[in-house]
Amino acid sequence: MRTARVADASMSMLGLLTAGAALFSILGALVYRWSADQALGRLFILLSGSFATTLVAAPAAVLGGAWASYLATTAALLAAAALSGLFLHFPRRVRHASTITRAVIAGAICLALATPGADVFAHGSASFVDTASWVSAMLNGIGAVVLIGMRVARDADRRLMFPLLFGTAIGIGPALVFNALPRLFGLEPPLPSEVTVMPVAAIPMSFAYSILRHQVFGLDVHMRRVVLRISGALIAVAMFFAAWLALQSLGVPATGAALLSVVLTSLALPHVAAWTRDRLDQWLYRPLYLSRTSSTLGHAEGLENLGGALTQRTRELLPIQWAACVVLDDTTPANSASRRLLGADGQLPLWLDSGSPLDQSPTEVTVTPIHHFDTGVVLLLAGPRLDGDHLDGIQTEAMRGLAQAVAPRFEAGLLRERAEDEARFRQGLTDLARDLAAAAAVKDVLRSFLTHAARLLDADSASLWRQGPDGEVALVDKETFGAAPGAEVVRALVERRPAHDYEHDWVAITTDGASLGIALDDGADEPIVCVVRRIFDPSRFGTLEEGRARELAEHTTGALRRAAERENLEEQLRHRAFYDSLTGLPNRALFLDRIGHAIARGERNGQELAVLFIDLDRFKVVNDSLGHSAGDELLVQVGHRLRSCLRESDTIARLGGDEFTVLLEGQSATADATHAAARILSTLREPFIVEGQETYASASIGISGGSAVRESGRDLLREADIALYRAKASGRGRYTVFEPRMSHLPAEHLHLESDLHRAIERNELRVHYQPIFALNDGRVTGLEALVRWEHPEKGLIAPGHFIPLAEDTGLIVPIGTWVLEEACRQMRAWQEQFDGAEDLFVSVNLSARQLQDPDLLEDVERAVRTSGIDPARLQLEITESVVMQEPEATVFKLNALKSLGIKLAVDDFGTGYSSLAYLKRFPIDVLKIDRAFVSGLGLDEHDSAIVKTVVGLARALGLHTTAEGIEERSQWTRLQQLGCDQGQGYVFSRPLRPEAVEALLGGSQAPRLAQAA
Repeated sequence: MRTARVADASMSMLGLLTAGAALFSILGALVYRWSADQALGRLFILLSGSFATTLVAAPAAVLGGAWASYLATTAALLAAAALSGLFLHFPRRVRHASTITRAVIAGAICLALATPGADVFAHGSASFVDTASWVSAMLNGIGAVVLIGMRVARDADRRLMFPLLFGTAIGIGPALVFNALPRLFGLEPPLPSEVTVMPVAAIPMSFAYSILRHQVFGLDVHMRRVVLRISGALIAVAMFFAAWLALQSLGVPATGAALLSVVLTSLALPHVAAWTRDRLDQWLYRPLYLSRTSSTLGHAEGLENLGGALTQRTRELLPIQWAACVVLDDTTPANSASRRLLGADGQLPLWLDSGSPLDQSPTEVTVTPIHHFDTGVVLLLAGPRLDGDHLDGIQTEAMRGLAQAVAPRFEAGLLRERAEDEARFRQGLTDLARDLAAAAAVKDVLRSFLTHAARLLDADSASLWRQGPDGEVALVDKETFGAAPGAEVVRALVERRPAHDYEHDWVAITTDGASLGIALDDGADEPIVCVVRRIFDPSRFGTLEEGRARELAEHTTGALRRAAERENLEEQLRHRAFYDSLTGLPNRALFLDRIGHAIARGERNGQELAVLFIDLDRFKVVNDSLGHSAGDELLVQVGHRLRSCLRESDTIARLGGDEFTVLLEGQSATADATHAAARILSTLREPFIVEGQETYASASIGISGGSAVRESGRDLLREADIALYRAKASGRGRYTVFEPRMSHLPAEHLHLESDLHRAIERNELRVHYQPIFALNDGRVTGLEALVRWEHPEKGLIAPGHFIPLAEDTGLIVPIGTWVLEEACRQMRAWQEQFDGAEDLFVSVNLSARQLQDPDLLEDVERAVRTSGIDPARLQLEITESVVMQEPEATVFKLNALKSLGIKLAVDDFGTGYSSLAYLKRFPIDVLKIDRAFVSGLGLDEHDSAIVKTVVGLARALGLHTTAEGIEERSQWTRLQQLGCDQGQGYVFSRPLRPEAVEALLGGSQAPRLAQAA
């Protein structure tokens, strides 16, 4: 300052100094305002303020102003100290940077204060202070240079220091080349000093830019755009002037050359600008250059592979800790969009990877969109840089360029994935339809739907629920796929069902998007709700899954309804198979099944069982007098009364006809059974109103039971049946408890007794016919009707097994009446069918009960009349013992029968105690010799004598004789010799079925039988 001359400071130089001061002030204010590091901002404003002060004070100091000289000196000292302090803090602080900076600034302040004091008070010390000031400035300058060298030597700092070095080169280079060097060699500078010092402004500007580029996001990008525009403008101007000059040198007029130059520049400028951009990016912004020029993702296919390759490429281009590619889908009703991680490179933070130990804030992440689609976006996420800072603007721009470059591939990947997913879903619907077609039961349909719904909707669990009338929900048959949710989730779905949907056809999603409900209508009052959930999958259900759920429901509802209808039909058939269609009570099959289960429970628990067998006493009268519809109504009312007087736990069944049964269980079932029987009898004694008429129907009840073990329910039922008929035999309208003494007859006999009561109703009786032959020529003269029982389980039962039983029970009367009517009808049919059969007669046996029956005469007359048979062709046989029981009454009854024109025969003659006096009074026509005498002919002279006597007696009384049981030829010959008229036995023919008799009467077998005889 002190050596400067006034002539060295021109007016232009003063203007430049003033402009520089203003520039420093503006830059200092900008850095102080926008710098995030307050210490760095204060140091830069101190530096820029010192430079501005120096530039302003320097002209005044040159003109001789002492204050300006002192002010310039102070500013220079502070500027040097601030410069060294800045490089202690920038680009990152060194150890003890704050302490060293404070010490340096404090020393500069002391020297600045000492300079005016030395000039005023101690003239000898002025040189010392001046030297100290130069040393301080030099040390600070050298320190700044050393710090710059250290920063440049480090790779991590070199990139950050590059703008400053570049600006310093621009600022010093022109002054050095065009001013300092020529003066050094004694040459005249080619440019004025005012021009060469103008680029010096690049130094503070590059310094401010270096500081702010890491404090203001996007500054690099804006600066790059400025540089590209400026470079583009300069290149365009240069190309224009070059083309203009070249065309003029070729003789083209100036105006034409200008127009052609504009055209040529417009055509070439885009290519040149792109080349320039690439060269600038390659030189200054290398991440941008690499993101455009290098191969991006290779041959990666599929979203996951694309995401992995993209994140790996991102980390290769940028010095970041980690990178991730995610898909955010905002179609779900959740507060946050559903997230899907496509790929990652590096250690992800905790909020992206639940298993990561890195707890990093999401605010430190740089986000760049790759591709927007209709329901979401694909994002590229980048973590902090390796040094912990955020990405700068150029790095972010490189990341954005990389995302733009791969966006078409991600779009294609999304479209391909959607197409594959849709194809997979359609194939899943086809598989579901095939499984539903094979499912026969509702349970099978629901199981198929459950499995396919969980797979096609990518759910972790699926379960079936139904809402009851009270609003509570419960699992359906415990059918689940995975863990079932709580009932509150199902209630929330039911509450969220859309109001516009049908009551039984809706789809709903919970507010968090984790659960989806599908209503399936099976025809019940409330639909079945299938709840599918995503527990481990972070994605949530959205509109896509909602639409697919509706398609699944549409495919399933029809099959579910068909299966439900099929099961209802099967249930109806099952009900018909096990329940009485008239009364709705269990039938025999179900009753026996329940007895079997009750016996098993009784054995386990030691409980008693009791069975009541109920039979209505006057039901046939009601049926015959009022009709079958009235009888059916009576049975229904009886069923209702039985229900009213029994417990809910008791089983009531109708076995058929007018027979009902009751099953009781408990510790005192037998005693309870007698009380129940008394209540039933009392209830049934009350009148019934049937078709408007008052009707009475008492009942008889048989009871069996106790703690004794039975082999089956049929044993209990049989014992109750035996007790029932004991009650009927005792006078009806009462109950009887089965006792062991009732089983004195063989069990088969007792069972036959029960079955015989139903044999007539079930049409189980058959009539066989044994031919009666004339002994002299072997021709058929008549047929004896013999009843047979064709049991449904035991087959054909001989009369010796059931006729005595029928006589004991009184059933011989209706059986005999039926045989009489059937024999007369059949004989008349044969007489009409075969020639020569008009002379045949049919012989029917009468039992003692029938003979005592007051309706016998009426029954015989009705049988003859209805059949149309000639009475002379009907013969009734009465055993000798029966005839002699009440001779007087028998004579009267036989005379009455004889008056009808029929024939009478005494069967088994010779085995009883016939009185000859009564014998001549009986209006009989035939004596039948018992087989006991016939079997001894030729072996025992006594039998021959007896037969001879009987034949002689018959001839004396004018009667015919018929021998029974002829089984040998010798017997036939002997009887013929003794004068017997007719015979029957196996030597002639066994008893024949009606169809066999027809063949015999047809004439084909009669000759052979006679020949055999």
